[in-house]
Amino acid sequence: MLKPGGYSIHSIDLGDHLVFFSRVRNMCRKQYLAYPETTWKGRYENKVQYINHVQRPEWMQHFANAGLELVEEQTIGFSVDDIEIDPMFQHLEKDDLECRSLRVVHRKPLVDESVTTEG
Repeated sequence: MLKPGGYSIHSIDLGDHLVFFSRVRNMCRKQYLAYPETTWKGRYENKVQYINHVQRPEWMQHFANAGLELVEEQTIGFSVDDIEIDPMFQHLEKDDLECRSLRVVHRKPLVDESVTTEG
């Protein structure tokens, strides 16, 4: 819940947390982009450490659907050129595929900002 005129700040890690446990050197921080959903769920998804693979456009749509206005956005990216992107993710723009960290500030509009008056 956010009061009208209030701000929200979110820092979202879009990276693959399993990279920290991998013995593969220089493993892609978004290795999950290479796997179809069935492979991901069967091999890597678990109840101990959930790894979200919702991408930047989906996050931004969730915030917009909640009626929030974007005030500021910062992204940190890296190259995904070394992995083959699964068809499930191929519709995404390269900048979105390469986004591994997303920081956003949103504002909930004041109630009277949505009302236009003529004067």
